[in-house]
Amino acid sequence: MNFAEIELAVKREIEDFSVEFFTDIPSVINEIYTEVCDEIDPGVPNLQAVETLGTVVGQAFMNQPAESSGKIVDIYDSNGCKLTQVDGDLETLRDKCGSLTGAGAIKYWLPLGQRIWYAPIPTAAENLEIIYYKDPTELTGDGDEPSEIPSHLHRGVLVHGTAFRLFSRIEQEGENEALETGKQFALFTAATDKFRNWVARRQRVKGRTAWDA
Repeated sequence: MNFAEIELAVKREIEDFSVEFFTDIPSVINEIYTEVCDEIDPGVPNLQAVETLGTVVGQAFMNQPAESSGKIVDIYDSNGCKLTQVDGDLETLRDKCGSLTGAGAIKYWLPLGQRIWYAPIPTAAENLEIIYYKDPTELTGDGDEPSEIPSHLHRGVLVHGTAFRLFSRIEQEGENEALETGKQFALFTAATDKFRNWVARRQRVKGRTAWDA
């Protein structure tokens, strides 16, 4: 399904209950598309990317890549050595390396908000290779297709997901609206589970050889 077809299908799902939300449909479709892709663990394979960013002398952090969804996979220093990720907060990073201001070769990194903190701080600017997941491309044109989700799940994930989100916004929900909300939610969750399994199968296949078949 393309963007126009998805929007039309959502309208047909909600037109008997909440036509006032018609103008919200395009933005909500994109919300659902992004959220569902971002919730896949570790991520949708086609959305993995790599970018090289430089550190700043005297600064213990850098901004994440502009297209990052917030999921950083690995970071390598300029020598190709994999740096160690620290989970937690700045206090955890400090406990790990003894100081957040000490100089030296980078050993550790911590994703926090839109920043990547690292320690120790290199005395000269250094390029770091960052592997991360990006958000899916926003749908804008009528012919745009949500290519990160297989076509057989477009209706379940995007149509029913969008309809569920819009039904949830109805302030005075009657019995019929409540039933419809529940129906849309059930169809949406069933489709997202199938999408999650679809991604998992492809992640397993990626690491196999012909001898594993």
